[in-house]
Amino acid sequence: MSVTVLGLIYVALPLSLLNAMNYPDHGSILKHFPAFLLGYFMISWVYDTGAYLIGKNFGKHKFFERISPKKTWEGTIGGFAIVLPATYGLYAISTGIPLIDWFALMILVIIFGTFGDLAESLFKRSLKLKDSGSILPGHGGILDRFDTIFLSATFVFLYFNFRILFLF
Repeated sequence: MSVTVLGLIYVALPLSLLNAMNYPDHGSILKHFPAFLLGYFMISWVYDTGAYLIGKNFGKHKFFERISPKKTWEGTIGGFAIVLPATYGLYAISTGIPLIDWFALMILVIIFGTFGDLAESLFKRSLKLKDSGSILPGHGGILDRFDTIFLSATFVFLYFNFRILFLF
Protein backbone atom coordinates (compact mmCIF):
# COMPACT_ATOMS: atom_id res chain seq x y z
CA MET A 1 0.00 0.00 0.00
CA SER A 2 2.79 2.46 0.84
CA VAL A 3 4.44 1.87 -2.54
CA THR A 4 1.17 2.66 -4.29
CA VAL A 5 0.32 5.76 -2.25
CA LEU A 6 3.86 7.14 -2.25
CA GLY A 7 4.11 6.43 -5.97
CA LEU A 8 1.06 8.58 -6.58
CA ILE A 9 2.45 11.38 -4.43
CA TYR A 10 5.87 11.10 -6.12
CA VAL A 11 4.29 11.72 -9.54
CA ALA A 12 1.14 13.75 -8.80
CA LEU A 13 2.50 16.35 -6.38
CA PRO A 14 5.24 17.76 -8.65
CA LEU A 15 2.94 17.80 -11.66
CA SER A 16 0.25 19.60 -9.66
CA LEU A 17 2.82 22.19 -8.57
CA LEU A 18 3.67 22.82 -12.21
CA ASN A 19 -0.01 23.39 -12.81
CA ALA A 20 -0.22 25.71 -9.78
CA MET A 21 2.55 27.84 -11.27
CA ASN A 22 0.22 28.46 -14.19
CA TYR A 23 -1.93 30.76 -12.02
CA PRO A 24 0.49 33.33 -10.56
CA ASP A 25 -0.31 36.73 -9.11
CA HIS A 26 -0.18 39.67 -11.46
CA GLY A 27 3.33 41.08 -11.76
CA SER A 28 4.90 37.66 -11.30
CA ILE A 29 7.66 36.40 -13.53
CA LEU A 30 5.50 33.35 -14.07
CA LYS A 31 2.95 35.28 -16.10
CA HIS A 32 5.07 33.95 -18.99
CA PHE A 33 4.34 30.41 -17.85
CA PRO A 34 4.13 28.61 -21.23
CA ALA A 35 7.60 29.83 -22.25
CA PHE A 36 8.90 29.18 -18.75
CA LEU A 37 7.44 25.66 -18.62
CA LEU A 38 8.85 24.77 -22.03
CA GLY A 39 12.21 26.16 -20.94
CA TYR A 40 12.03 24.14 -17.72
CA PHE A 41 11.54 20.91 -19.62
CA MET A 42 14.23 21.84 -22.14
CA ILE A 43 16.77 22.64 -19.42
CA SER A 44 15.96 19.35 -17.68
CA TRP A 45 16.31 17.28 -20.82
CA VAL A 46 19.39 19.09 -22.13
CA TYR A 47 21.08 18.60 -18.75
CA ASP A 48 20.12 14.91 -18.57
CA THR A 49 21.17 14.24 -22.15
CA GLY A 50 24.44 16.16 -21.81
CA ALA A 51 25.30 14.40 -18.56
CA TYR A 52 24.54 11.03 -20.15
CA LEU A 53 26.58 11.63 -23.29
CA ILE A 54 29.60 13.15 -21.53
CA GLY A 55 29.48 10.57 -18.74
CA LYS A 56 29.20 7.67 -21.16
CA ASN A 57 32.11 8.83 -23.32
CA PHE A 58 34.45 10.41 -20.76
CA GLY A 59 33.24 9.30 -17.32
CA LYS A 60 35.78 7.64 -15.05
CA HIS A 61 34.97 8.82 -11.53
CA LYS A 62 31.76 7.35 -10.15
CA PHE A 63 29.28 9.77 -8.61
CA PHE A 64 27.25 7.48 -6.34
CA GLU A 65 28.10 3.96 -7.47
CA ARG A 66 25.96 2.09 -4.96
CA ILE A 67 22.76 3.76 -6.19
CA SER A 68 23.53 4.57 -9.81
CA PRO A 69 26.60 2.65 -11.01
CA LYS A 70 26.92 4.46 -14.34
CA LYS A 71 26.58 8.07 -13.10
CA THR A 72 29.91 9.92 -13.07
CA TRP A 73 31.29 13.26 -11.95
CA GLU A 74 32.41 13.95 -15.51
CA GLY A 75 28.84 13.46 -16.70
CA THR A 76 27.46 15.82 -14.07
CA ILE A 77 30.02 18.52 -14.89
CA GLY A 78 29.56 17.93 -18.62
CA GLY A 79 25.79 18.27 -18.28
CA PHE A 80 26.33 21.61 -16.57
CA ALA A 81 28.72 22.76 -19.31
CA ILE A 82 26.16 21.89 -21.99
CA VAL A 83 23.08 23.31 -20.24
CA LEU A 84 24.76 26.64 -19.43
CA PRO A 85 24.76 27.98 -23.01
CA ALA A 86 21.38 26.36 -23.65
CA THR A 87 19.93 28.30 -20.72
CA TYR A 88 21.41 31.53 -22.02
CA GLY A 89 19.89 30.71 -25.41
CA LEU A 90 16.47 30.33 -23.79
CA TYR A 91 16.91 33.74 -22.19
CA ALA A 92 17.91 35.25 -25.52
CA ILE A 93 14.82 33.98 -27.35
CA SER A 94 12.29 34.55 -24.55
CA THR A 95 10.79 37.87 -23.64
CA GLY A 96 9.98 39.08 -20.18
CA ILE A 97 11.88 36.47 -18.16
CA PRO A 98 15.08 37.89 -16.59
CA LEU A 99 18.40 36.08 -16.97
CA ILE A 100 18.68 35.59 -13.21
CA ASP A 101 15.47 33.55 -13.23
CA TRP A 102 16.68 31.35 -16.08
CA PHE A 103 19.95 30.71 -14.24
CA ALA A 104 18.12 30.07 -10.95
CA LEU A 105 15.96 27.55 -12.78
CA MET A 106 19.06 25.92 -14.26
CA ILE A 107 20.80 25.63 -10.85
CA LEU A 108 17.67 24.16 -9.26
CA VAL A 109 17.36 21.62 -12.07
CA ILE A 110 21.04 20.64 -11.82
CA ILE A 111 21.03 20.18 -8.05
CA PHE A 112 17.60 18.72 -7.41
CA GLY A 113 17.33 17.03 -10.80
CA THR A 114 20.47 15.06 -10.01
CA PHE A 115 19.01 14.07 -6.64
CA GLY A 116 15.75 13.14 -8.41
CA ASP A 117 17.68 10.90 -10.77
CA LEU A 118 19.43 9.25 -7.84
CA ALA A 119 16.13 8.85 -5.96
CA GLU A 120 14.54 7.15 -8.99
CA SER A 121 17.54 4.80 -9.21
CA LEU A 122 17.27 4.07 -5.49
CA PHE A 123 13.56 3.25 -5.85
CA LYS A 124 14.33 0.83 -8.67
CA ARG A 125 17.23 -0.79 -6.78
CA SER A 126 15.13 -1.23 -3.64
CA LEU A 127 12.49 -3.03 -5.73
CA LYS A 128 15.20 -5.01 -7.57
CA LEU A 129 14.12 -3.58 -10.92
CA LYS A 130 16.37 -2.52 -13.78
CA ASP A 131 13.75 -0.37 -15.50
CA SER A 132 10.64 1.39 -14.22
CA GLY A 133 8.69 0.25 -17.27
CA SER A 134 8.97 -1.13 -20.79
CA ILE A 135 7.58 1.77 -22.84
CA LEU A 136 11.10 3.10 -23.51
CA PRO A 137 13.35 0.04 -23.60
CA GLY A 138 16.97 0.72 -22.71
CA HIS A 139 16.15 4.06 -21.08
CA GLY A 140 15.28 2.84 -17.60
CA GLY A 141 11.57 3.30 -18.20
CA ILE A 142 9.28 6.25 -18.69
CA LEU A 143 9.89 7.59 -15.18
CA ASP A 144 13.57 8.10 -16.05
CA ARG A 145 12.55 10.73 -18.61
CA PHE A 146 10.86 12.73 -15.85
CA ASP A 147 12.83 11.92 -12.68
CA THR A 148 14.59 15.28 -12.89
CA ILE A 149 11.22 17.05 -12.99
CA PHE A 150 9.66 15.03 -10.16
CA LEU A 151 12.04 16.32 -7.52
CA SER A 152 13.07 19.71 -8.90
CA ALA A 153 9.48 20.92 -9.53
CA THR A 154 8.90 21.36 -5.80
CA PHE A 155 11.99 23.52 -5.39
CA VAL A 156 11.28 25.53 -8.53
CA PHE A 157 7.76 26.21 -7.22
CA LEU A 158 9.13 27.28 -3.82
CA TYR A 159 11.83 29.50 -5.33
CA PHE A 160 9.45 31.44 -7.52
CA ASN A 161 6.83 31.79 -4.80
CA PHE A 162 9.42 33.13 -2.35
CA ARG A 163 10.72 35.38 -5.11
CA ILE A 164 7.21 36.77 -5.58
CA LEU A 165 6.69 37.22 -1.82
CA PHE A 166 9.98 38.93 -1.13
CA LEU A 167 10.52 40.54 -4.55
CA PHE A 168 14.16 39.59 -4.87
